[in-house]
Amino acid sequence: QASFLLGAEYERVQAERYRQAVLDVHRELLSCPVEEAYRLLLTKAIELTPGAESGSFLVRVDGQFRYAASAGYTEQELRDVRFDVAAVRDAWYGRGVDAWNAGLPRVVREGVLTAQGSGYFRGEQWTPETLPSLQGITANIGAPILYAGEVYGFLNIDSASDADAFAEDSLEVVRAFAAQAADRL
Repeated sequence: QASFLLGAEYERVQAERYRQAVLDVHRELLSCPVEEAYRLLLTKAIELTPGAESGSFLVRVDGQFRYAASAGYTEQELRDVRFDVAAVRDAWYGRGVDAWNAGLPRVVREGVLTAQGSGYFRGEQWTPETLPSLQGITANIGAPILYAGEVYGFLNIDSASDADAFAEDSLEVVRAFAAQAADRL
């Protein structure tokens, strides 16, 4: 019974911590330019998502996704990289159009990551292979960010050290940050 009570109190404290962090991020987002908002959202999502070590935030520009922020990856590798929206939806996200349009996050683990990866554009040059940094990811949470009924962005939260890093508590945090991103964007 004592273990149950301690566990319940721990969960309550964690939930309060996450709630307060989301409120703090919301206040910060209201006072910063949108370019800084991407980095802030990503940084806080990584900080608060259990098991997270790195990540990226893609935004939709002219029908393609581009990196708006990243953490744990070299800027040089990601500079000027673009992805086809349909390839991100169908290959990388991989849960289908209905889940995509609902903004449902998904978890993918090593082995499946490289199989679901797709090529990319750098400038006007098409590269059919995945980005090299994808090889180091062992688990990924991917969350479509909805704005006005369409997917405007995509949040990636990654682990390089643990294929089982992300459980339901991690998904809950990412859902909260996806909602924050949608509100802000």
